[in-house]
Amino acid sequence: PAPTQAQDAPFITIWDTENSGATPDDQIKIPGTGTDYRVVWEEVGNTSNTDTLTATDVATITFPSPGRYRVKISGDFTRIHFAGGEGEDQDTIVEVTQWGDIQWSTMDRAFFGASNLDISASDTPDLSGVTSMRRMFEGATSLTASGSSIGQWDVSMSPT
Repeated sequence: PAPTQAQDAPFITIWDTENSGATPDDQIKIPGTGTDYRVVWEEVGNTSNTDTLTATDVATITFPSPGRYRVKISGDFTRIHFAGGEGEDQDTIVEVTQWGDIQWSTMDRAFFGASNLDISASDTPDLSGVTSMRRMFEGATSLTASGSSIGQWDVSMSPT
């Protein structure tokens, strides 16, 4: 069988576990939707500190120590959803460096409350299957888009 494209271009984010969040300072909680998706993480600045796991829906990752971690997600992952309520790690996600080949189903409240977020990805997200971008960045009070192609996103909605 041919490899899935998502493995060629994963969704890549950077997380700082020492920022305040719902989890202890050596963990992150990825509020995802997906089935048996692949997560590869590595410590920023120490790429030999790495591991791979398979997750379904919400994934909690415990790292060997607090710090900054690059998280690469590929496979059947269709949504990230910080609802903005208590019990979320929206302040620990600090950067989106690549959107990859993920086929997003919705961006409704995707980065809700992510107050430290920088969208530095130069690629564009695949929004062709997205039915809502409502409140995607609501409460992302310090949102930046350094080097991003955010102005190039195709946000036209396909008819339902």
